Order: sequence, then C-alpha cells, then structure tokens
Amino acid sequence: MEIDSISVLVVAVAVLNILYGLVVYARNSLDGTSRSFFILTICVSLWGVSMVSLRAFTDPIIATWSARALYASAAMIPLASLYFAYMFPSERRHIRLLLGGCIALPFLAAFFISLWADGLIQGVTIVHGVEPVIHFNFVLHAGYVGYIVSYFLAVFVVLFYKYGTSRGVLRAQIAYILVGTLITTGTAVGTNLLLPFAGNYTLNWVGQVGTLAMITSIMYAILKHHLFSVKIIGTEIIVCALCLVLFSQIFATPSFEDRVLASLIFVAAMIIGYLLVKSVSREVGQREEIERLYEKLERTNERLTELDRLKSQFLSIASHELRAPLTIVRNFMSIMLEGSYGKIPPAAEEAGRQVFERVTDMTRAVDTYLNVSRIEQGKITYAFAPADLSDLVTRAVADMRPHAERKGLELEYQTALHADAIRARVDAPKITEIVTNLIDNAIRYTPRGSITVSLAVHGGSAVLSVQDTGVGMTPHTQKHLFKLFTPGENAKTINPASTGVGLFVSRAHAEAHRGTLVGRSRGVGEGSTFVLTIPLAGR
Repeated sequence: MEIDSISVLVVAVAVLNILYGLVVYARNSLDGTSRSFFILTICVSLWGVSMVSLRAFTDPIIATWSARALYASAAMIPLASLYFAYMFPSERRHIRLLLGGCIALPFLAAFFISLWADGLIQGVTIVHGVEPVIHFNFVLHAGYVGYIVSYFLAVFVVLFYKYGTSRGVLRAQIAYILVGTLITTGTAVGTNLLLPFAGNYTLNWVGQVGTLAMITSIMYAILKHHLFSVKIIGTEIIVCALCLVLFSQIFATPSFEDRVLASLIFVAAMIIGYLLVKSVSREVGQREEIERLYEKLERTNERLTELDRLKSQFLSIASHELRAPLTIVRNFMSIMLEGSYGKIPPAAEEAGRQVFERVTDMTRAVDTYLNVSRIEQGKITYAFAPADLSDLVTRAVADMRPHAERKGLELEYQTALHADAIRARVDAPKITEIVTNLIDNAIRYTPRGSITVSLAVHGGSAVLSVQDTGVGMTPHTQKHLFKLFTPGENAKTINPASTGVGLFVSRAHAEAHRGTLVGRSRGVGEGSTFVLTIPLAGR
C-alpha cells in the first residue's frame, strides 16, 4: 500500500466535504436542504476515499474491488445531487411513488452493475507498479455513462427551472450553485468517465478534487447571501478541527501522565467549544431576528406611505366632487336672500340664512381639505404679490364680526398703526384664510367673553395676534396643536366635527411665507392666543 501526494490531496478534499456536511446537518438536522446536502457530501467523500484506495493498493484483486467501489459510489452522486436540487431551498417531504421509482431504478441498476463481479469492471491492471488501468465492459460502460449524464441533466433542468422562477437572494444562491455544479460535473465526467473509457487514466483523480468548485460556490453563497449562517459554520469548523487535533494528541503522547493531561485539555476544549458555538448561535439568531423585524418595518412603512398617498388622492377627488355643488347652492342661496326672486317671509329668510352659513362653512371645509391634499402632494401654489396686511386683516375681521355677534361675543380689532399700510409680499387669499381660520376658531371655542385681534410691527415683521377668553388648551393639546387630524381634547366636546386640519393648513401657509404660527394657553379655562408672524416687504 502506497500513499502519494495526489491521494493526500483527494483525502483532504473528502474530509473537507464530510466536515462541511456534518456542520450543516448538525445545525439543523430537521431541515430537508441540510439533510440532502449532508447525503451529497457523504457520497462525494466516499467517491474520494474509493479513489485513494484504488491508487494505494497494488494488488490486482484489491484494486479491482476498489475500482468497483469507486464506480458504485460515483453512481450515488447524481441521485444525491438530484435529491438536493429537488429539496433546495424549502423542504418537500413527499415524492410521488411513480416518480421515485423512475428515479431509483436506473440508479439501482448502475449501482449493482458497478459492484457485480462480471459487470462493469472486468479487472484492474497495475502499470509500472503504480498506475491502475481499469478494464470495462464496453456496453455496460456506455449505459453507465448515459445514466450519469442523464441524471445530471435532470439536476440542471431542476436548478435552471428554479433559477428562472426565483427572484432576489434565492436567484443569486441558485446561480452560485449552478456554476459550481457545472464546473464539478464537467470535470468529473471528462476526467473520470470519458478519458478512462479512451484508455487515459492519468487524470482520473481530478474529478474528486474538482468537487472543491461545488463547495466553494456554496460557501460563496453562504458568505454573500446567508444560505446558511457562515459565522456559526465557521465557528463549528474551527472547534471541530481543534478538538480533532487535541483528540489525536491523546494517542500520540508516549506516557500515561501526558495522555491524562491531553484528555483533560480535550474535555476542556470540548466544553469551551460548545459554549462558544452556543454563544455565536444566539448572537446570529438575534441578528437574524433584527433583520426580519427591519424588513417587516420596511414593508409596513411602504404600506403606510401607499395608504397616505391613497388618502390624499381620495381627499383631492372627494373635495373636487363636493366643491362644485356646494358653490352652486351657496350662490343660489345668496341670490335668494338678496331678494332677486322676490321678498320671502322672515321665518323662511332666517332658515335660508342658516342654510347659507352652513353651506359657507362646508365650502370653506372643502377648500381646506383640498389644500391639505395639495400640501401633502407638494402641488400647492402661491401667487406672491405686494399687499396691504392691515387692509386684509380689517376685512377679515369685518366678515367674521356677524358670527361673533350672533354668539354674543365681542370681536375687537386693535392696531397702533392707525390707517398706515403694512406692506408685505404675500398670497393675499392664503393670508386671509389664515386670519379667518384663527378668528373662526376663537369664536367656536369661546362660550362667552371677547376676542381681540391685534396687528403690529416688530423687528421687520408684521405680527398678528388673535386672543380669546375661551376654553383654553391643555399642555397635551398645545403639543399636538398643528398636527393633521389631531383636534384638541376640548375640541372633541365643543365641536365634534372638528378635524384639526385648519391649523395644519394655516401653519403650512405661514411657513410658505417664511413666517411662523404659534399657539399658547395658560391652561383650561384660561383662553388661548395665536400669533402669526410674516416678514415685511423690503425688510
């Protein structure tokens, strides 16, 4: 028996194969992919060991049986590869009986003709005392080659089908496995089947070493896309290798004392290695859980973004559909109240005025919702032009005074500027909307007392203040005052229809003018004050 450097290389590859299979199988023995991969590594390792046996023994009888074992173990590899391709990436426990029979029968035939004394291998001749030359049955060898090639074709059909129907990470994983398996298969068929059939045996060991391509491709899939946990596998491989070395030292030492010491070191290494692998496994599990939660959060965020877009779209469509009929009703009621259709009874006139005011409120609400939609979609436009702020505020106060008087409230407008103009470059309708909204809110949330509107200039900015003696605000309400669809706590009681969108739109308008809008209150029952600041033109 003689072991050369080629045999050592083949043994090293076989050990690497089986070690990798053991680590993957031990990590998750119930997983179909792990189990099928472990079976594949066993078959590949047996193939490598058989090649070493064939090259090591010079006795023709032993060499002949080694050759038969070589071809019998090689017959298992296509079946194991097909099983792995079928199981990857998710487990499938049941294979139909007919399909299983069709797959198993050719394998059994190839396996038994390989081991049969008068079958595939007729004998082995040792040339020059070292080189084994295998004598085949020509017909059976052709059938054997046909079995190997057809089964690997089936493997590639399965893998290519899964590659075509997969996406993302799984598609990349299958691509790596396909490349590695193609290289291994091409090398093995060429050097272990076709060349020996032609009488060339110098490279019949290359196929066993070529399995490194498959292992490397799968390892790359692990490193690149986490097919299995590389940290756990790497740790387990290191621990196993260390323990094997320490275990061998028990028998390598000559004295009893050294063997006892080596045994203690081996046991300690086993315990420490177990704790290390367990710690790494826990760390990887936590990381994977964080990644799953992150992916779930991303999907939820995408869904919320889509829902927010649909909400804005719905608001826009609904508001447009409502605005036209409301405008028609409002205009009709205005003409009727002006007497264009003749004098109407006082009771009917009051009812008509109530309808007119409600429709006006609804029209203003629809406009507000339209603005919300435009703001969220970034489609709102502003027509900035020089305007007199004092004139805008004066007219807004005059328009809102009848509403305050009907509720018994005093609406006062104060300014130290008298009739002097306060010029600023603004979108006049948007500023009027802000002022009107602030005064309207003050009227709604002031049961009794007064509302004071004041306009002044401070530090190059116009400052509008709307102060009321109403219900006031809690600290929680003030914190969420300008958020969309978050009416204050008191608003839910006093004005159930309140949605909180008015202040949201008002602040957006103020910020578009490079201004600010703030609200404050000393507490419940202490009234509220809202302050709008707008930079003046030329300042």
